[in-house]
Amino acid sequence: MRESSDKTEGLKGFPWRISYRTSAVKPDGKSVDILHDFYIPVLLRSVRYDRVAGYFRSTSLAAASQGFSAFAGREGQMRLIVGADLEHEDVAAILQGSEERLEKRLNDELEGLETWPEEVVRGVQLLGWMVARERLEVRVAFRVHALTGEPLAVDAVEDGYVHMKWGLFADSFGSRLYISGSLNESKSALTLNAENIDVHCDWQGNTELLRVEEAEQEFESLWNDQNPALRVLTIPEAVRRRLIQFGESLTGRPLEIDGTSAAPVEVAPPSTFIKYCRRT
Repeated sequence: MRESSDKTEGLKGFPWRISYRTSAVKPDGKSVDILHDFYIPVLLRSVRYDRVAGYFRSTSLAAASQGFSAFAGREGQMRLIVGADLEHEDVAAILQGSEERLEKRLNDELEGLETWPEEVVRGVQLLGWMVARERLEVRVAFRVHALTGEPLAVDAVEDGYVHMKWGLFADSFGSRLYISGSLNESKSALTLNAENIDVHCDWQGNTELLRVEEAEQEFESLWNDQNPALRVLTIPEAVRRRLIQFGESLTGRPLEIDGTSAAPVEVAPPSTFIKYCRRT
């Protein structure tokens, strides 16, 4: 009986739209709300979420956190790859092993909390909350020339990627869902959740299955630093601890950027072991 109930809660048991656009209107006459119509429903049904998002800055991290509160009761695992729009000389030094410069540049992006819009604060806190519970690992990507391995400027057009935004979800039954789209990471976009995404389900025909499998293979290649046009590095421990501090500043349920939450009323704190590891 429980198995049947669980299957209705999997990815196959929800009527996904083929696309979600904030300019679209649903059959009931209401505008599409991507956070509540897509991200929260999909993460309530997922146990794994892999995402390639924007840059490592407060607004981008807040945008990438959408739906994370839905992971609270499922103990879902997420991997997030974000770009790093740094100066050419910074990237060159970092790729030569200067973790100190990487640490400083990433921590600089987390400064100025008192000036952040409320929705950005909520989003970064939610992301840090996931990191503190070891539900989320973040890595940063740097553009390099696929043939020479030399660092490329953020706006370079001769090689590499520009600004990919896509993600993969998987449930406990093995069903997978792939999304691709765009997000304007401005204050108004976070407030209005202004985004458009296309949805591809691996159970809806061979073409859709191939799309999902191709994306899954590409993500693994990126995550393991095997793409010749990108270098993907683990964030320094000091930056991870800074994110954890944001998460630990929460005094109640973790909130989405709009102030709502899909987390259970009672959420267990990080384990004693995790807290011990962070102190040592």
